[in-house]
Amino acid sequence: MDLRTLTQGTVDGEGVFDRLMQALRVHLDQEFTKGRLTGEDYAKSYTALTATVLQQAIQYVLTEPQSAAQVSLIESQVTQTDAQTQLIAQERANAVVQGQNLTKQGNVIDKQVETATAEIARIEAQTAQVDQQTSNLAAEALNIPKQGLILDTQKAQLDAEIVQLGKQGAMVDQQVINLGSENANLITQNSLLLKQVAKAEADTNYVNAQITSMGKQDALTQQQTDNLAAEALNIPKQGVLLDKQASRIDEEITASSVNRTYVTAQTGLVNAQKDKVVDDLNVNAAQINKVTAEIDVLTQRKLTEQAQISDTVDGSPVTGVIGKQKELYSAQVTGFTRDAEQKVLKTFADVWSIQRSTDSTLSPEDPGFGPTTLAAVVSKVANGIGVNVTTE
Repeated sequence: MDLRTLTQGTVDGEGVFDRLMQALRVHLDQEFTKGRLTGEDYAKSYTALTATVLQQAIQYVLTEPQSAAQVSLIESQVTQTDAQTQLIAQERANAVVQGQNLTKQGNVIDKQVETATAEIARIEAQTAQVDQQTSNLAAEALNIPKQGLILDTQKAQLDAEIVQLGKQGAMVDQQVINLGSENANLITQNSLLLKQVAKAEADTNYVNAQITSMGKQDALTQQQTDNLAAEALNIPKQGVLLDKQASRIDEEITASSVNRTYVTAQTGLVNAQKDKVVDDLNVNAAQINKVTAEIDVLTQRKLTEQAQISDTVDGSPVTGVIGKQKELYSAQVTGFTRDAEQKVLKTFADVWSIQRSTDSTLSPEDPGFGPTTLAAVVSKVANGIGVNVTTE
């Protein structure tokens, strides 16, 4: 406390005590001039009132900075609350925008999931096709030994035919030559083996029929010789065709292997994309939870700030620490008011007592201390402390 605020040490000073004493002296001088106070009463009144004024001045100087600081604190809190309210509003708006963005991201992810699902279905169909082709190739591979057995059987039959036709002259020699060429070319047959088996069976039946009717069919034998000569001309062509078919089968096997590798890579890529989509969904869910938690925190902060400037929040009285602080501030304000009322009453009583003691004929109405005024003051003070006073 700065002493100069209380008094500057002069009668006409600017301190609180100086100003109060100046007012007090004016009143006492007026009463003394009118003869209502004698010298002795003036001295007693001056001494008593000086102590009272000094006490009140000291109390005012001590409490005034605190009151000013409290007012400043409350104004700062109001300003801070306004700023925080604006911040909460902006954060809420941002949260709404983020929620809208999350919805859009969810739609994009749904489209990506649909695309990935369609791609997986297509790849699975390709995989099934490749698996079927592989199964077909495996079945064909299983059929090749059987075809070899058929060829061996055909060779045995043809050998038997050679033995049986050993005496048929030029026709039998031509058949042996043809069968030798067919045996060399039949090793490379793949896809045409079934047709060749059917043809061989037909040839076998035909040869058996020739053997049965050999003695009686000279003209037919000559025709068969011509036919075998024509077939001998076609056998090299069949060998070339079989070579091409074998090369095409090798190319198909190679293409199937490459296609399987591609499908496997595509399947891995789709699985990786699927895992990434799942991870993105988890991240988005975590972000949504984080935004929800932040909104809850901001809502609670808003309620706390509202509690600092309002007696009710959402229709409920403010309780807790802030409620107790507000009750304390209210009690302090009430205490200051009651103290001021008590002091006013005491001042009224002291002044009236002094005036009455110095002049028994003084009318209380003259200085404004009549029954009506006193009753009003007493009623005001009593009401302040919750006591009802009935005046007659």
